[in-house]
Amino acid sequence: MPKQMNEYLILPIPERCGHEAWQLGLLVHEHSQFPGAHRTPAAEAGNDVLSHAKGKYGELAFHEWLVRQSVAPTHTPFRNDYTRKVLDDDFVVNGLRLEIKTKMRKISSPFPPPVHFNVNLGKKEIEDAIHVFIELSSKVKIVDNPAAIIVGWAPPALIAEKGVRTWPGKESDNKAFTFKRYDWDLNIRELLPPAGLIKAIGGARG
Repeated sequence: MPKQMNEYLILPIPERCGHEAWQLGLLVHEHSQFPGAHRTPAAEAGNDVLSHAKGKYGELAFHEWLVRQSVAPTHTPFRNDYTRKVLDDDFVVNGLRLEIKTKMRKISSPFPPPVHFNVNLGKKEIEDAIHVFIELSSKVKIVDNPAAIIVGWAPPALIAEKGVRTWPGKESDNKAFTFKRYDWDLNIRELLPPAGLIKAIGGARG
């Protein structure tokens, strides 16, 4: 059955989440510019502080949700030094790596997004992790704590089966534009429902 918008999961927003996300985003941005720093695709593309802050906001909201589900990660992506890559620098729960992909669309885009919208990895290769797709409302600034929802999640096999690989110069199906980067696009309706995520990572409470 196709995913419906009412299946999206609203994330709890910690107090001052936006301000903390902005500070972390600033730290990531500054550290990515250091000589010899880990050059992520985002850093190489010259992403600004806001781009990093959006990602951290999604991670902070997701972490709060885990806490409220009584799930304790053994590793989180929060630290004081981002100049070097940390292996599997994402959430790790019960030995499973969780890659959080956060998107904030244009202010003119509907929120929550319709199920025919796409999400993307933002990377050339599919990482060996459960990918959790979070959307932020663009109606307010990051520092004002926008709403955040999980629209779905996907293991690598699902992305490889249902996703569409893109590359610079590839033309979209509707011929309306060409892609600018290597990536994987995946339709929201193809994602697994958020309700099953806790069980999948071994955090179900009986």
